[in-house]
Amino acid sequence: MTNDLITDDTPIAMLTVGQLKKLWTHLQCAMANPTSVQPSDKEIMNLEEVVQLTGYSKSAIYKLVHQRKIPFYKSAHGGRKLYFMRKDILDWMQGQRIPAIEQEDKKCARKLCRR
Repeated sequence: MTNDLITDDTPIAMLTVGQLKKLWTHLQCAMANPTSVQPSDKEIMNLEEVVQLTGYSKSAIYKLVHQRKIPFYKSAHGGRKLYFMRKDILDWMQGQRIPAIEQEDKKCARKLCRR
């Protein structure tokens, strides 16, 4: 169910029981944890926010930090808490772009035509 199909003028009778249950569950979750529904635009994020943004587990993030495969910061006074810049994480997530097969085929075809 997408928000595009439901407007303020949509009659409630159009919902199936399953859709109504799903909507009710979503509303309950939103009321219980309002920060989880709205995306965070914070510039500096903590570990939990990075977990929510990336979908990785905490242990996976810690492993990436240990391997220095994800950009992170520690406080200047030598604390153990990790900090992440939102822009750095988004850039890191988009860093290993894999082209679609069609794009790769076109690239190979251009190389062959040049020869």
